[in-house]
Amino acid sequence: MQTLTDQKAREVLANDSDVRFDALMLAEQRAFAMLSVIEERRLIRQGRTEREIEQDILNIAQIEFGIDQHWHKRIVRSGKNTLAVFADNPPVREVLDDDLVFVDLGPVFDDWEADIGKTYVIGSNPEKIALVHELERQFELINTRLIETPSITAPNFIDMLVTVRCRQDTVLEVRSRGTSLPSFHMLDCRASGKSIT
Repeated sequence: MQTLTDQKAREVLANDSDVRFDALMLAEQRAFAMLSVIEERRLIRQGRTEREIEQDILNIAQIEFGIDQHWHKRIVRSGKNTLAVFADNPPVREVLDDDLVFVDLGPVFDDWEADIGKTYVIGSNPEKIALVHELERQFELINTRLIETPSITAPNFIDMLVTVRCRQDTVLEVRSRGTSLPSFHMLDCRASGKSIT
């Protein structure tokens, strides 16, 4: 039986890490392409129910992107339903003018999970538009900090979120009910030395 030297083993693992990283990035790119189709078709608009939007997203995922598996339920929530946590199943509501709407999707491409989400403003309420822009800015700030601290623990991550939000003079309610790890491929970026943005 042939054995690999430590150097050769590192090279094999590095190459495997590159392949895995590339596969994850491709899954993410495809997920964002799917999100673009959802936006181009104006699925998220006043007068439609959350369920209608979710079913149209499912059809696009299956027919146009070949997705037959999602690692978590597809979530479309509007208005007061945006306050529900992931595990909740609030009554389906119709999207109204002046609503905030968010989608949370977990499509699986070739056994690689791409978890994406986005928040939308229905109407032209300047405060809600500013809130969505602030959410995007905060996401980028926190993402940058995560990249700079790849070994952060969950409690330290929550502390970081609270610190960032407190600096913004806003209230953050952290409620966690836990999550299970999927059986799909995900990448430990610390092993590859690469970051996911």
